[in-house]
Amino acid sequence: MEMLSIIITLLTTILEILMTYPVLKQIQTGGYRVFSLFEKPAYFNRKFMPFTVIALLFAAVYPLGTVFSFSKEYEITFYSFYLIVLSVAVCARLTEKSKNPLVFTKRATRLYVVISIITIIFNVAAAALLPFVYYLGICAVSPFVAVIISFFANLLLCPFEILNNKKYVRRAAEKIQTHGCLTKIGITGSFGKTSVKNILKCMLDKKYDVVMTDGNYNTPLGIALSAGKIDAYTNVFIAEMGARKTGDIKELVDMVKPEYGILTGITGQHLETFKTIENIISEKLLLLESLPDFGAGIVNRRTVPENIVLPGNVCFVGGEGDFVFAENIVTGAFGSRFTLSADGKKYDAETRLLGEHNIQNIVTAAGMALKLGIRPEDIVRAIKCLKSIPHRLELINNGKINVIDDTYNSNPVGAAEALKVLSSFEGKKIAVTPGMVELGKNEREENFALGRKMAAVCDIVLLIGGSRTEDLKAGLLGGGFPEENILHFESLTAAERFFPDLFSAGDTVLFLNDLPDEYN
Repeated sequence: MEMLSIIITLLTTILEILMTYPVLKQIQTGGYRVFSLFEKPAYFNRKFMPFTVIALLFAAVYPLGTVFSFSKEYEITFYSFYLIVLSVAVCARLTEKSKNPLVFTKRATRLYVVISIITIIFNVAAAALLPFVYYLGICAVSPFVAVIISFFANLLLCPFEILNNKKYVRRAAEKIQTHGCLTKIGITGSFGKTSVKNILKCMLDKKYDVVMTDGNYNTPLGIALSAGKIDAYTNVFIAEMGARKTGDIKELVDMVKPEYGILTGITGQHLETFKTIENIISEKLLLLESLPDFGAGIVNRRTVPENIVLPGNVCFVGGEGDFVFAENIVTGAFGSRFTLSADGKKYDAETRLLGEHNIQNIVTAAGMALKLGIRPEDIVRAIKCLKSIPHRLELINNGKINVIDDTYNSNPVGAAEALKVLSSFEGKKIAVTPGMVELGKNEREENFALGRKMAAVCDIVLLIGGSRTEDLKAGLLGGGFPEENILHFESLTAAERFFPDLFSAGDTVLFLNDLPDEYN
């Protein structure tokens, strides 16, 4: 090959490898499923469209130029300009700020290496065997080559990754189940899992050496990763158990085999994949139904449907007369004060955590702590030391305005509680939200209802993003909210430019839900 051909092949190969970054991000977001590339077409098209437009535009221009003046100089100029423009687009995409950036885990790294190897082989072979076809069509096909190769590389690696994951999970399960003196606790629910888990660990730390799943890791691989921290001194393991579809909880229960379980609450979260609320209830109850006779389960009666039927070794907390409940509750910007009733005795308790729902999280965790032998006095001391979890009603005060960060995730119950917290603050109240997702057929209805609730609390509402904000706006207007106080922005970045003009000293701003990139 001529030097020009070698340079074009080399640079094109590098750009195609770099173009796979948003493709790999889409695959990772979709859990590496074979067809995950096609599950969020709007997001994928938005991220990849610049490459496609550039490629097709230059492919159309190339033959037009050759009609008037085809020469080596034209070819050099054309390909140089093409590669420069494409390089700028690729660099812009790689340096773009992302809410959930690609994480180069071992699996992602393996996939990226395989994609790179196949891309190199393809370009070198095509340039050597079909030079005329390759250089004529290189502009048009480069982005599509990146997508197709990424798809087939993921497909090629899937059998190996499935076997590797099963081996990794199996080893973690053996470690958890064969530990000589490990008490295992499972926590599931439509909301509050991470909060209850962190609160419970704080209470159990008074007596036990506790390991819990990191962050919101609640899948088999997430639990396996956290199980790596279990050592000979660990005597309690708390596993958060998430479920997006039927069968997920059984897989986690079979892995951990918990003796104790907590059901934090049930809503229509993930109704999109579960289809019915009855399916959600059945799935969550699998944890409690799997507990051995010598174990115990805790359910807060305030956060589950009234007609729910519990197994015999599972008890309610949260209601007056239960063995743990809260009364005389006072909430505000300072946090909460309440009386904790535990085993028939009453204790004054206080916490910096915001919102009455956090008191119910505390009650739920306290019920399990009592079952595991923690003294009520130690539980009350732990309550006072609790710290807010990042992005879950986290209060941030910069000296001028109060910021309530509730951006981790949102469901109808959590959103209502966040607005209740906002209403307890003085001064102007502002909500910034893109709405709620993954609520299936109820999504539009729930976002309309959220708009009605915001109308009763907020002075200004900033709506972020696309179609679901129409339902929020309709709910706001239906609740009598002034239309001039509803501001709409395509992205949070666009809204941020107006923050200095909108926010004043003494205001309180609630950031409610933060959609991942693929929903924005």
